[in-house]
Amino acid sequence: ALLQAMYPSTAPNTMDACKTYMWIVALSFPANAIYNAGAALYRVMGKTGVTMKVSLAANIVNVIGNAVGIFVFHAGAAGVAWPTTISWYAAAMVMTWLCLRKKQEVRIERKHLFRLRAAMAKRILGVAIPNSIENTLFQAAKVVLGMLVATFGTSQIAANTTGQTFWSLAACMGTSMSTVFVTVIGQCIGAGDEDAAEWYMRKLMRLSVVLAILWNAAVMVLTPLLLPLYDLSPETKRLILIIVAIHNLFSATVQPFAMPLSSGLRAAGDVKFTMWASIFCTVICRTLL
Repeated sequence: ALLQAMYPSTAPNTMDACKTYMWIVALSFPANAIYNAGAALYRVMGKTGVTMKVSLAANIVNVIGNAVGIFVFHAGAAGVAWPTTISWYAAAMVMTWLCLRKKQEVRIERKHLFRLRAAMAKRILGVAIPNSIENTLFQAAKVVLGMLVATFGTSQIAANTTGQTFWSLAACMGTSMSTVFVTVIGQCIGAGDEDAAEWYMRKLMRLSVVLAILWNAAVMVLTPLLLPLYDLSPETKRLILIIVAIHNLFSATVQPFAMPLSSGLRAAGDVKFTMWASIFCTVICRTLL
């Protein structure tokens, strides 16, 4: 229903492919949740190299599977969707096995796997519910924006779609530093050392700004070099350069105070402020404007 509402003028065969992809990939959501829970445990312990290797292996499985599904079996959307789903389940199984190992500082014990402790569940939900509201609104805003983009001309739609590839690449630095904030600030708060948490928050913020400026400048330089790889009209490529430049300007100067800083506040347990700030920015700045 959302796909039909967002893209009412899409050709029937394209819409059928979208639905096929969505139904298959939806099967991967439980595995996605299990993998991310396990990866979060390892990041809290500071063992991000483990999560990197598991993610790398899963992505290799996904890419090889996509190539086989498209070029060998000619399965279309299903040929892309099934490898994605399989790679998530593979990553979830590996991550679960790692979390069950007894030598880890933080681990899952089989005897407590299905045990519900009300007090702990309440503490977890106190962090999880505001965070989930924030993420849900962000995704809802993307749906609304998708409906608005669908009213544009062909060049604008193509520029927006392709531009998102470069935006995702430009946002990598902020996403990566967010993980660092969660790990470092979380460990400080867990140790009861609020002074260290504040010191690291300031230090990591300065580092985030510097790295974001350097990374977004590099992505901007690479964009004109990568655009010839896309089969797009000159007008579409011109629009891509404009929107990537606008995005990267704010991604370099503003995003460090959004994603990484908010991750640090969440790690310290301050989830309500980040939720209300995100709601305001999502509803007023992102959607209405």
